[in-house]
Amino acid sequence: MRSTRSSYSLALSLVASLLTAPSARAADATVPGTFATVQAALNGAVDADNDGKITIQLGAATFTGAFLVARDNIELVGAGATTILRAPTGTAEIPVLSALLVSGFEVRDLTIRGSAFKPGLDVSDTEGLVVENVRIELASEAAGFVGCNFASLSNLTVIDCGAGILLRDSIGIELTNSTFTSNDAEAVLVRGCTNTLVSNIVCSDNLGAGVFVRRSTATVLSNVTSTDNLEDGLFIREVVGIVIDNCTLTGNGGFGVFTRRSIGVDFDGAAAGVQGPVGTNTITGNSLGVTN
Repeated sequence: MRSTRSSYSLALSLVASLLTAPSARAADATVPGTFATVQAALNGAVDADNDGKITIQLGAATFTGAFLVARDNIELVGAGATTILRAPTGTAEIPVLSALLVSGFEVRDLTIRGSAFKPGLDVSDTEGLVVENVRIELASEAAGFVGCNFASLSNLTVIDCGAGILLRDSIGIELTNSTFTSNDAEAVLVRGCTNTLVSNIVCSDNLGAGVFVRRSTATVLSNVTSTDNLEDGLFIREVVGIVIDNCTLTGNGGFGVFTRRSIGVDFDGAAAGVQGPVGTNTITGNSLGVTN
């Protein structure tokens, strides 16, 4: 027989686990189910449980179309990688999933599959965007986030796209815990942004630079691994105030770090052509050395 003390401890552990477990919102609509199509749900679902979000649960299926989010507080949730939003046929450059002039949009737990002509995800002029556990593949451009203030982008997988992701003209974007592999241009492009955090990402085997930061202010690159890219590990141009901390930049076809016309680059004064650790960063085996 289990002792009273053991039973009490088990009960405490169970309560603790319930209190700390992540909560999932109940679905207000399902596809297929409540609605026959994704766009019908995006247009017509309501916040049935009054929790402040219109949660649309997608099944493990492939949904073909160009889907537009045009209302606030939409949460689009898949069943994991087997939920696929796929580009329609045709050559028009229409994103698979787009959102414009909304707040509180969240998308998670699904795959977005573009094409040679179709971008994957395009979001403009939003507040409070969340993109989490999303795979983007085979798109002409994986994703563009323009005017997306205080966005949280995490656990992204971007692979085999014409270009990686663009962060542009935004304040307070955080990009974390993501991988960018085998894309045909820069993996991550930050342009015209303020207070941007790029942390715990891996960029490898891309045909452009791993991370390209241009005309931005107050950028932090932390725990970035940029390896075996055709061009530079990091390309920094016309920025004011950037911190490069604990990054690993190895085996790139250009410089480990290329800097041009920038002010306040916190990179411990690396000497051109010198290979090896630089401050908190590990930079080895780049074709043109540590930095220009």
